[in-house]
Amino acid sequence: MKTLKLGLAVLATSALAGLQAQPRLAEPVLIGGGPAPTVAHAPISPMQEWTLLREAQANMARLGIKPKGAVAPFEWPIALEPGIEGTQRTAMVNFVDLNPAFPNQLRDYQCGRRTYDTAAGYNHRGTDIGLWPFSWQTMAQESVTVRAVAPGSIVLKRDGNFDRNCSFDVPDTPNLLFIAHDDGSIGWYLHMKSGSLTDKEPGDRVETGEVLGRVGSSGISTGPHLHFELRDSLAGNAAVIDPFSGQCNTQPSRWAEQPDYQIQRLESVSLHSAPPELFQDQCNRPENPHHQRHFQPGQRLYLALYYNGQRANETAEIRLLGPDGAELFNFPFAATAQQMGGDYLPGSYWYFPLDLPTVLAPGRYRVEVDFAGHTRSQDFAVGGAIYQASGAWFEPSQSGHGFITEVINQADGVKLAVTWFAYLNGEPIWLFGVGPIVDGQARVPVLISRGGDFPPNYDPAAVAFEPWGELNFEFSSSESGAVNWTTSYPGYGSGSLNLTRLARLGDINLDDFDRGMRACASGSWYSSTQNGHGIQAQVLDIDGSRQLLIAWYVYVNGKQTWLTGLGPISGKRAVVELRLTSGGQFPPDFDPAAVQSLPWGQAEFDFIDNQNMEMRWQSELEGFGSGSLQLQRLTTHLQAQCL
Repeated sequence: MKTLKLGLAVLATSALAGLQAQPRLAEPVLIGGGPAPTVAHAPISPMQEWTLLREAQANMARLGIKPKGAVAPFEWPIALEPGIEGTQRTAMVNFVDLNPAFPNQLRDYQCGRRTYDTAAGYNHRGTDIGLWPFSWQTMAQESVTVRAVAPGSIVLKRDGNFDRNCSFDVPDTPNLLFIAHDDGSIGWYLHMKSGSLTDKEPGDRVETGEVLGRVGSSGISTGPHLHFELRDSLAGNAAVIDPFSGQCNTQPSRWAEQPDYQIQRLESVSLHSAPPELFQDQCNRPENPHHQRHFQPGQRLYLALYYNGQRANETAEIRLLGPDGAELFNFPFAATAQQMGGDYLPGSYWYFPLDLPTVLAPGRYRVEVDFAGHTRSQDFAVGGAIYQASGAWFEPSQSGHGFITEVINQADGVKLAVTWFAYLNGEPIWLFGVGPIVDGQARVPVLISRGGDFPPNYDPAAVAFEPWGELNFEFSSSESGAVNWTTSYPGYGSGSLNLTRLARLGDINLDDFDRGMRACASGSWYSSTQNGHGIQAQVLDIDGSRQLLIAWYVYVNGKQTWLTGLGPISGKRAVVELRLTSGGQFPPDFDPAAVQSLPWGQAEFDFIDNQNMEMRWQSELEGFGSGSLQLQRLTTHLQAQCL
């Protein structure tokens, strides 16, 4: 399967042939947006805090955990999962309140008021980092990890508590970790997602940057955020340490790279089929972003900017580039203090409608936005149904063989990656390749391979790849298309088929707490230690639930074979019953009645993160056995990017 990566470079050709110069487009006009939702929490009750501290003290004494000396400056406690667009997907919400008076007597480390207190006498004692944008969906997708700021040992762990709270009137039961850092300070990591905390237990070591869990909203919390609190010991009267240094806290900063007080950061540029729905009046309902990466001429799209820190009147330069790189519009945007409700917002968003002309050259377009010294961009495709062709396809009169297709965005254009699972003289074969999409069609040079064996006996050096011929695809709608092929490879002939859609990718906008595996798990996966075989996985939405379609292209005794199956998804795991088929002939001699399908065995797939998946299998057939592979992502669908 690694050869697919080679094909992306070797088989790439220009997708710009024949394009006509595009007219400049009218500048979009702002129609919506505003501040990000705010999050806050009440303090842990004195009784609950006393209970937690007593248990942590007992663990520390029982386990013999003691300070080890100075540590390096702290790393940031939040990081994106690999493969996620953006920088952090968070907004700085609240700092430590350094003014002991109350109520509404506020002072943060820069003498500002970006903190809070309560009438009951609580002065905020930590740093609140909220998820943004699409906080509830981001929490459901587990896109943001909580990381250890310094090395140390776990002294307290709480997990399994409800994690979707939006109120102060809820049980005081956050999922949390207390870590005794090697310098003697105690880090509190609060409000994490249930079931996401590290498998490690009190007494176990953690290192700087190690994943501790995912952001949640457990305990007394109004939305997904991490409350990071630093104290100088586990004593009940231990001093709170503000890790930030500034005008009103002149102690040295604890951070290796302290963020600016007023961060200015454009987190993402997104394209939507409708205005994003945030559902701010509905507790813990995942947002519907209406993300889309393919549009038709004449269609309205919505261009949105999501900021994780924005000052009033700070200008972003927005431009649209056509398939030939020509600039179609370029305009400045700066939100006013009146629009923002103040001079600064830690999180904000703004969106603009854009009506595409009815006559517009097909191809890849790009929105680029310059802001605060950085450029963020988003690609999208305009044109025919081929840009929606990701999925599975077959000829209904020839059920038993077919195509799995992936529309992918590469540096030199949008392409179609294809695998054809078929037969020759009763034995399974598979052909694969990547080709550019030009004028609504894709010409895909394909390869055939031989020489491998089934894992664990697979040897990449034994596999040979040969050019087979070319597949030409054209799609008349999102549900139908056609393919013709030419080949001079021995034993095969040229021909054509009409195609009907068999499967459609799940919608990334529907990721929520109950569907489990993210829609963006769709794509090609392979083991970097076993180049030359791999799987195509497609997450499907079927009757309100998610299922995983799998095609595993592999070898037995030097010959190609393929295994396919569809199985239910539960959480981040899918269990798929695979089948082994044989008996068919290559078209036009294919006869569905000749195909034999045998139960092969079961495979389990665990979605670890957006770049890694674990596969385990147990076969019922002789000669296959059981095993496992650590898989890495090879391709991402244009319409199913991890966001």
